[in-house]
Amino acid sequence: MAATLKQRRPIEETARLGEKLYARLTKTVFGPADHRKFAALAVDSENYEIDEDDRAAIDRLKAREPDADIWLVMIGERAAAMFRSPR
Repeated sequence: MAATLKQRRPIEETARLGEKLYARLTKTVFGPADHRKFAALAVDSENYEIDEDDRAAIDRLKAREPDADIWLVMIGERAAAMFRSPR
């Protein structure tokens, strides 16, 4: 059974805080070795986990902070996923 994620704030606010944290971490923490890895960011505590597997990064962060609002990014990329509409 899939877990239900509980958001404590609107997704737009989580996105704003997540992008702000990501911008700061990109300048101070993330390096070339992290490119194209996933970063799960806890927007309140500013803790994070990095992994090549998105689910692994999220699971480790959730184990440390079960109630965290998490923003997921792919380091060095504009988006973690791309969606195309069918033709």
